Amino acid sequence: MAQFMRVLSVMIALGLAVVLQPIPAQAAPTVTVKASSTQGMAGPTLNSYQHRTFQRGKSLKLRCYERGQLVSGYYSPWVGKSDLWYQTIGDGGVWVADIDLDTGSNDPVVPRCDANLPWTEGQAYPVTQSPGSGYSHGDSYNRHAVDVGLPNGTTLRAPITGKVYFEGWSGPGGIVTLIKKPGTSNTCYQLAHQSASYINDGQKVIRGQVIGKSGGSGNGQQGYYAPHLHMNVVYCSTQKSLTILKTQERGTSYPLGASLSSWNAR
Repeated sequence: MAQFMRVLSVMIALGLAVVLQPIPAQAAPTVTVKASSTQGMAGPTLNSYQHRTFQRGKSLKLRCYERGQLVSGYYSPWVGKSDLWYQTIGDGGVWVADIDLDTGSNDPVVPRCDANLPWTEGQAYPVTQSPGSGYSHGDSYNRHAVDVGLPNGTTLRAPITGKVYFEGWSGPGGIVTLIKKPGTSNTCYQLAHQSASYINDGQKVIRGQVIGKSGGSGNGQQGYYAPHLHMNVVYCSTQKSLTILKTQERGTSYPLGASLSSWNAR
């Protein structure tokens, strides 16, 4: 590094053009399954659907991590327990417990996962109102919200693993669920206009867990609203809009009419 800086200084002094190439981002690490074999689950829990079985020595690329169910190694229980789960790139995007991976670290080796769209994987629905647009997304409670045209009664799944901050009736929002974002003091994921809810205040939910049904409760009962899901990130304490929901599937891009396909409960 010191030699590089001396050369750089000479080039600048001589008036030579200096072009610095950006350092490419590191690719997601490749890890090797540690146990004799292990399972790839739909969510960060052994209670979810099993999508894959990986044999010893299989290389897996990791997308991100989540905290889920505390488990021991499936075939190596003597190595301890962990609640750290990784989602794979490829291989179906399944979840594998850290306890069965040879990452060389007891700490996460990739970033925490962004949220998933809160319905079952593979199903696509249109954006019916974008953030900051239309007739109801301009005030302090809704300016970052996205409306998605989910038919009445569509199964809703938790977008993240976290604790339910609030569940119940909330005026124009009808039946609303607020799930607190892990590692924050006052940030919640909000899902509104539900027709049913299956969870309670203070309950811990796992990403992909069924938490309710979509609908048109609250303002959605009015004649000019079709059933839809209203989702955004809010301050837990006030429900005022904080930011656009960032998901693995879409980032923060939700133009009107875009077709949103979920990876949830993979």
